[in-house]
Amino acid sequence: VKVTDFGIAKSVSDLGLTEAGTALGTAHYFSPEQAKGERVVPQSDIYAVGVTLYEMLTGQLPFESDNIMGLAYKHIGEPPRPVRQLNPSVPARLEAIVMKALAKTPAGRFSSAAEMEKALRAVQAGGQQPTVEVPVNGGGARSGSRQVPAATTRVGGRAVAGGPTTGSLRTGNLGRGGYSASMGGGGAAAATRHMTSPLGAPTSVAIRSAPAGTKSGGVGCSAVAVGLLVAAVLGLLVVGGIFIAPQIQRLLSDSVVPSPTPTPVIPTATPSPTPVPPTNTPTYTPTQTPTATPTPPSVPVPQLVGLKVQDAIVLAKQRGFALVELGRIDSPEWGAGIVAQQDPQPNSILKQTSAISVRVSNGPPPFKLPQLSNTDPEAAKATLESTGLKVVFTYEGSLSIPKGVVIRSEPVADASVRSGDTVTLVVSRGEVVEVPDLRGTENIDVVQDRLDALGLTLGNVTEVDDPTGAVPPGAVFGQEPPKGRLVEKGTPIDIQLRRKE
Repeated sequence: VKVTDFGIAKSVSDLGLTEAGTALGTAHYFSPEQAKGERVVPQSDIYAVGVTLYEMLTGQLPFESDNIMGLAYKHIGEPPRPVRQLNPSVPARLEAIVMKALAKTPAGRFSSAAEMEKALRAVQAGGQQPTVEVPVNGGGARSGSRQVPAATTRVGGRAVAGGPTTGSLRTGNLGRGGYSASMGGGGAAAATRHMTSPLGAPTSVAIRSAPAGTKSGGVGCSAVAVGLLVAAVLGLLVVGGIFIAPQIQRLLSDSVVPSPTPTPVIPTATPSPTPVPPTNTPTYTPTQTPTATPTPPSVPVPQLVGLKVQDAIVLAKQRGFALVELGRIDSPEWGAGIVAQQDPQPNSILKQTSAISVRVSNGPPPFKLPQLSNTDPEAAKATLESTGLKVVFTYEGSLSIPKGVVIRSEPVADASVRSGDTVTLVVSRGEVVEVPDLRGTENIDVVQDRLDALGLTLGNVTEVDDPTGAVPPGAVFGQEPPKGRLVEKGTPIDIQLRRKE
């Protein structure tokens, strides 16, 4: 027996033929447990034989996919299409055997190759052949001829009239190109009919009449032939499993394992001397198995440190991750509102839909505001801005602090501040006085005396009309600055007098 080709027909002992860790060949014949990286058992080879029989009967593989991961998922969780949907000429009992061999769990399959062979021989002995019924030669031993019922025999979809015939099925040129069979006997001319195989290829069947009692000339599907076929396929699959199983195990180590597909019941039949059509033909009803939920792919974690929080959320979502903010921390490196830490670190491989934890910066750590009273305003401003603080000025009079000198700061000295906070510096305007109320004063000399007493001076004096008659003619009607304002000493006060009539 020679293993011809599955892309991995190489000697197991020849380590130089393959590269370690590299998958060769195809995964179309893998059992679900091989695809999941679980322990391989004899039933794993039964599954692969089932795939091979499925392909031989339908011309199609039970599962196809563009990539090895998709193909593995189908082996694990997707039921194959029933054989008879693709090739109605396949007997229902043979279909049931194939579908049992393709059960998702080892327990649902045949316990051994011998048990599967027994089931196949029972179908063969039961008379459900695609073309004509032929005798079964047990393991190649001689057997008596079996009569095909008289009247009409169906050959390739056509009726062939004639009396009882005997013969055996010889197969040749097996493969996708079709096969040929002959009903062997001696002495009589042969009637040859052409028909179509289950795969659509032309097939010829030759029927020769033979005297009753002649020995079958064909070898049929002997036990030796079946055994050699099973041994070849099993040996092939063992070699394939050595190279490809580690690849599938690594790809699907975290995959979800779906519920096993119900296993069809395989009927058995007992051979009898005379072919008897089966009374009840079992059928296989496929059961839909829930499709396994795809495992999210693993991708590199993006760099989030240094981004604004909103930008980090958008980037994480684009890569398939969720962002979880664990809190805020002081960071001398990153400003307020910037991601300062993340876990896992960038470029770590993580499954999509996983969470990335981050901490957002409050900015540099807080520090105490220095004492700035009695300092030059511009020097104080430069000191504060060097630490990242913002500075504004306000002015007020002071009897103790000279004009142009810092009186105090807001917040006050020793208060805790952070970079980016605003500090107000209050600057002295020197000694100030409150502007008196001069409205209604009728004598300009009196106005002058009151201003002199406060250290203020008389400014511009103008006459205006007073339509309201609020003050007498010649009296002070208005003033600037207004009453109550604090001004420095020496500030001029402008007044308006009501025009005299």
